[in-house]
Amino acid sequence: MDIRTLSRWTGALSLIAAPVIVGLPITSESDTATAATQIADTAAHLGLYKITLAQDFGAVLMLVAVLCAARLARRGAPRLAFWGGLLSFTGWLAGLLAFLPLDVARVSMASYSDRAAAVVLYDKITGNLAVSVTMLLFVVLHVVGGIVLGIALWRSRAVPAAAGILVAVAPVAHFVAHMAGFPLLDSATFLLLLLGGFAVCAARVVRLRNDEWDLPAAAELSHEPVSV
Repeated sequence: MDIRTLSRWTGALSLIAAPVIVGLPITSESDTATAATQIADTAAHLGLYKITLAQDFGAVLMLVAVLCAARLARRGAPRLAFWGGLLSFTGWLAGLLAFLPLDVARVSMASYSDRAAAVVLYDKITGNLAVSVTMLLFVVLHVVGGIVLGIALWRSRAVPAAAGILVAVAPVAHFVAHMAGFPLLDSATFLLLLLGGFAVCAARVVRLRNDEWDLPAAAELSHEPVSV
């Protein structure tokens, strides 16, 4: 198989799967709740919070998805595609680095027999400067990167203008809904991102010829085997 075919299909599947996994409304508690409230809620719904650990890995697919969308837009809008892909990738990577360890700590501490000690420790972890900076990077970069990426898709004409606009609008709507404390509306923004933007990008990527997607390997260009 031409590796470019595998690359296209991997990107297209990630564009579909990432917003579905990340946007699933598994828990509804606000991130602004106190450490005591978070630990108590986790202990009361431990099964659900264990599922969120798997959901965190949806951010890995989001890394692939935004790079795929940036590659799709790069021919028509190379600068915007570069910055949109870079900022989005960095933002979602920061989110993975922030949320997964916090969720692991939260699930683990919910089982502590000494609830007071668990709350104190979790409060110190969430208040750590490294965690705060990583969370800030996630919030800022994935929103700004999503806007730039959506504009790149729009300007490149790789997809219909409406799809690019929805890719740009979705992270802003996600941020507003999350900060306002509307979890179901927050999840709906990922549905908007999927149906309005990423699904269109995925369909376009699948329909592309390999030569439109990327250059062939050097061996295929020369028709000679590459020495190892």
